[in-house]
Amino acid sequence: MKFATYNICHCGNYENWKKGDDLPVNIARTAEVIAEIDADIIGLNEVYTTGEPEYFCDQEGKLAKLAGYPYYVFAAGKEFEWATIGNAILSKYPIINVKKIAVPAPKEEERDPNENSWYEDRVLLCVEIDANGKSVLVISTHFGLNPMEQRRIVDAACKEIDSHGEVVIMGDFNVFPNSEFLSPLYARLKSAAKETGNTEYTFPTYNPQIHIDYIFVPKTAKIKGYTVYKNLVSDHRPISAEIEL
Repeated sequence: MKFATYNICHCGNYENWKKGDDLPVNIARTAEVIAEIDADIIGLNEVYTTGEPEYFCDQEGKLAKLAGYPYYVFAAGKEFEWATIGNAILSKYPIINVKKIAVPAPKEEERDPNENSWYEDRVLLCVEIDANGKSVLVISTHFGLNPMEQRRIVDAACKEIDSHGEVVIMGDFNVFPNSEFLSPLYARLKSAAKETGNTEYTFPTYNPQIHIDYIFVPKTAKIKGYTVYKNLVSDHRPISAEIEL
């Protein structure tokens, strides 16, 4: 099976963007990239589902239709004044169960004054896929920027991983590969990038400097390939992993 993850930056397109200009939104171009990756299952971050203008509405449904995915689901993370943002999963296999685990941002009195002031509600989107009679749990998520947020979402993810058999978790984790917050995931799963020795950066697309997007797979899985896609659609480069469960 081929898994992919892609922070789509609400379908923002940097291909012809000039610094100082508004970032154009191009849903069709984002869908083209998704179709070119041709994953069986792809997790998407920074998806807008409601808002103004109209291109902020139902991005997950539009992308699924344009890219040729018959099954899709969305989970809201944060409701901004202008739009609701969250994670989505598009699948070529039937989705037989969906679980959305909210990970609220720390309350004002809980926050560390030394951390970044940007806090955001997050979510784990967990879907059970029927892959030719085999059940696979896939989790798409997007970590926050602060250690407190990152610790909370890892704790929630590990509880879900521990209660299932084979799990694939992927997304924009906003941490480096050697981050202490990834240790619980390394203890349970393995990183497709690390296992294949691929050190290519994933962010930002126009000047890649860091690796913050990941696909973690079961330790028993065989990784057949791992790819970082080089394009300027979104500020993150999508990644994929071909694995044998």
